[in-house]
Amino acid sequence: MENALAVLPSGIGVELKSSIGELRQSAPEGCTPPRPVGVCEETVVDEVRLCESVNRDGLGSQVPSSDRLCDFGISEYACSSVASSLSSGDLVTLLTCKQPNSTTGAEAWKLFFQKVAGVLEVALSAYSSTNLSDRQPEPHVLDAIGEVKVNNFSATQLTDVSFVAHWFQGRLRPFLPAASKDFLSCLSSKNFSCDTYQVVVQALSRQASLMEVGQQRLVFADFVLLFLSRDDLADPACLAKTTSSADWLEKNFGNFSVYATLEQLQTLNANFSSFESLTLLSPSQVAELTLSSGALNSTNQIDAVFDRLEDGDAFKNVEEFLTTLTAKPEASQ
Repeated sequence: MENALAVLPSGIGVELKSSIGELRQSAPEGCTPPRPVGVCEETVVDEVRLCESVNRDGLGSQVPSSDRLCDFGISEYACSSVASSLSSGDLVTLLTCKQPNSTTGAEAWKLFFQKVAGVLEVALSAYSSTNLSDRQPEPHVLDAIGEVKVNNFSATQLTDVSFVAHWFQGRLRPFLPAASKDFLSCLSSKNFSCDTYQVVVQALSRQASLMEVGQQRLVFADFVLLFLSRDDLADPACLAKTTSSADWLEKNFGNFSVYATLEQLQTLNANFSSFESLTLLSPSQVAELTLSSGALNSTNQIDAVFDRLEDGDAFKNVEEFLTTLTAKPEASQ
């Protein structure tokens, strides 16, 4: 089936890959489903087919002058002999350009990055140092870098804190706000140590303010939860080097902890102390805690709950708290 997908048009292939992913995670009736696992989908590059419809006459055989680099799209560079002659500075300029064709796909980006592989790392380091606050990254850029570079990190590199920090808190930083489901799922399958996993979480957390809520949920579901749920980790759920429930939550979930249910947190960490971590819980999580802990029968605990709800936008917090509280079946019993 995987071999057959390689010859299908890219649009159909993506849909079928999604369906195959769902089948992998589903269990036959009467069976306990396995824990979800991250998978790495490979973008098959067919240069001949991809470049059939690309006009390469305008670009010519020489690298354009710096003031004309942005006159051509990534597909045109990817399908030309010029790409291998681009300098790291040229590549930084191209990454900064508002591309004429905003629908450049992952296949074109991957082919392009394969052809500029010799200067890619230097260019990414330089690009990450520029002021990018007003730019929204294209998801396909990170997908392609992931396949060309991240997927080739060695086992030693994946457990090297300095190396991982250099990539995720440096070179990849500008692209993280647009991390796709495929990129995140693949990332969760990498053999990071808990220390390097936490470096990646910190890098994504620092970009959370640039993400839509849906994107933040994606990071939680397809990277954080998938990685911490793995049963092949040397330190399951990365508990060993944490000093408290709050410390565990901060190090391993970052700004994405608010998207976990209380049940998920307790499944990952049997000793998770909710009240100890109260300041880090979302109003919805606080509502779950209130129902499951019997806090309504404890004056001290209910005071702590309302102190948490008064932190920040009290009206919004109470509204979210009450919505979750009344939606739970326990509330009506």
